[in-house]
Amino acid sequence: MKFIISCLIVFVSSASMALEISEDFSSRGLQLLVDRDYAAASLVISGASDTQSWQFGPNATIQAPAPDQDGSYTYELVLTPQLSAAELQRRLQLRASGNTDELDMLAQDQRASGSFSVQQGEVLQPVMDAGQNDGEAAVLVPDPQPRVVLTNTDGIIRPSACVGNDCPDSPSFGFDTIRLQENNLRMHFDDTSNSGSFPANDWRLVANDTSNGGRNYFAIEDSTSGRLVAQFEAGAPANALVLENDGDLGLGTLNPVVELHIVDGDTPTMRLDQDGSSGFGTQIWDIAGNETNFFVRDISNGSQLVFRLQPGAQDASLIVDNEGQVGVGSPNGTSLEADATLHVRSRGIAGQPVMLVENSAADTALLTLADSGDMILSGTLAQLSRRDSKEHFLQVDHQTMLQAIKRLPISTWNYRHQPDQQRHLGPMAEDFYSAFGLGTDPEHIATSDMAAVALAASQALLLEVEARDLRINELEQRLSSMELMLQDLLRQSDSAHPPALQQLVNAE
Repeated sequence: MKFIISCLIVFVSSASMALEISEDFSSRGLQLLVDRDYAAASLVISGASDTQSWQFGPNATIQAPAPDQDGSYTYELVLTPQLSAAELQRRLQLRASGNTDELDMLAQDQRASGSFSVQQGEVLQPVMDAGQNDGEAAVLVPDPQPRVVLTNTDGIIRPSACVGNDCPDSPSFGFDTIRLQENNLRMHFDDTSNSGSFPANDWRLVANDTSNGGRNYFAIEDSTSGRLVAQFEAGAPANALVLENDGDLGLGTLNPVVELHIVDGDTPTMRLDQDGSSGFGTQIWDIAGNETNFFVRDISNGSQLVFRLQPGAQDASLIVDNEGQVGVGSPNGTSLEADATLHVRSRGIAGQPVMLVENSAADTALLTLADSGDMILSGTLAQLSRRDSKEHFLQVDHQTMLQAIKRLPISTWNYRHQPDQQRHLGPMAEDFYSAFGLGTDPEHIATSDMAAVALAASQALLLEVEARDLRINELEQRLSSMELMLQDLLRQSDSAHPPALQQLVNAE
């Protein structure tokens, strides 16, 4: 592959901090030299049927190999500036205050773009088009004696006018009223205001690059700043941009029906690209939709689809109200009326859980909340119970606790939404609340309260057993003492044991 070497200084802004770059087309392809230090750089080259991008580290050489296919190419360079801690803090304050205009101006000074072409394996540098009559000239030279048509009164040209070096003697205007006809087409609006605060910005309508291998486009140029603020490439599809009289903007459609209407045959997409030019980290998001999903895609982190909505989802499937409360499954489009930070409503499909928490690595259900209210855990249920989370401590009267348990009705039963054979054992919440006064209301029983009542009852029974053990030990000691006393009496007697006493000893 042959390369034509050239160097072109490009000024992309007229501001004092405008980025200046030089282009070098060499055996390495395209190399860009910039006039400042940078923390990172991004280079994108588009053309033919492909778009490629390269990322560069701090002050690294910015270069890319020459494209393999012939055709016209454009490049866009974005620098992430090196910022001191103070400057980064200032920009964060600008962002927080909503002063995006200054941030936008700072970002403009970190961008540059250009074009080149590849023909028969050769990279061609931009060369000024000399026109039809002089193929050797590199730059157009103004006519030293321009022909001037001057009138001091208003003028009228009927029916049409042709302006430009290549206008024929008898042009065929068709329906054209004004025609510009030459090899470099520009229309300049030069505002000569120079007093007071009158606006004086200059504008230009631009048709196509003036360089060999340049781009074909129509553009609006802010001539004062030297920026192309709007561009339309040749070959753009029909209705690429349509602005209706009611302000609706259409991309790809002649009839936009909302403020921004995007039409495409495959996954209409809107990209949000923070390119680092304002000094903040780079991040790219896509918002798109097709026949399978509406989704948000994190381009910067493996193009993960971090949020999805499928077609056919129920009305009001997801609602965030003005208090920050989130509702899931509000039926039939009714208002959420949420009284919780997260309010989930079941659709009432038998056998379908209201909530399912899974361990995706092990493919197991960790928590299942059925539409009947049943909850199944694959592990233990732990409730807060540490000492410093509690107050107003009162000692338990164990005897009162035992008497309350003695009077508490306990039966087996099944919930009405469950089959008859699915039995449970326990008290009724009303009886439990009346007996112990525990919990929030007489309709529910906390598992920790139920367990604590059982523990308290166990303690009360243990205290009774201990008291009885002490009494038994005391009686056994007294009995042993009496046996010793009887044995001493027998030994002290010289005569034969009286029958009654002997019988008593033998009985012992």
